[in-house]
Amino acid sequence: MSATAEVRSKWGDEIKGVRTAMLTIREGGMLRALPMHVAHIDENQDLWFYTTISSPKIKDIEKDPKVGCTVQDGGKYISITGHAVVNRDRSKMEAYWSEGLRPWFPQGTNTPDMTLIHLISEEGEYWDYSSPLSKLNYLFKAAVAITKGKRMDSESVGSHDKVNLTRNNQPSKL
Repeated sequence: MSATAEVRSKWGDEIKGVRTAMLTIREGGMLRALPMHVAHIDENQDLWFYTTISSPKIKDIEKDPKVGCTVQDGGKYISITGHAVVNRDRSKMEAYWSEGLRPWFPQGTNTPDMTLIHLISEEGEYWDYSSPLSKLNYLFKAAVAITKGKRMDSESVGSHDKVNLTRNNQPSKL
């Protein structure tokens, strides 16, 4: 497996199972982070979120589709950069639906103004300090740094990498 394939494979492992994210959009020139439930992660490691077409964030995304997304889960930290596309494909809404969304969408997939936000991933970055060995390594290196009065090298504790996720066949707005 090439270095790039290894990084992409590790990225897929890191992003798998993510359920909550902070989606960062531009609102009136300012950055604004919104907590969002991750409805689906597809084969390209793109994230899908439910919202309503009447939500102010839809107008903001349509004005400036460049978005960021961050996730923290235990000792894992993930950052995604890409662009968002508003998607009204009813078959995708039905496929990605889970009953945990019903408090926000009481009519389920029949909610009239329900829509999806498709975060098309272009670049990802992760830091993984979740393994027991990483935690022990962190404690040891922190103690050495404190003892020597020097800054700890956090890159040497867990795993960290960037991955280019761009592709040519990016979907268009539906």
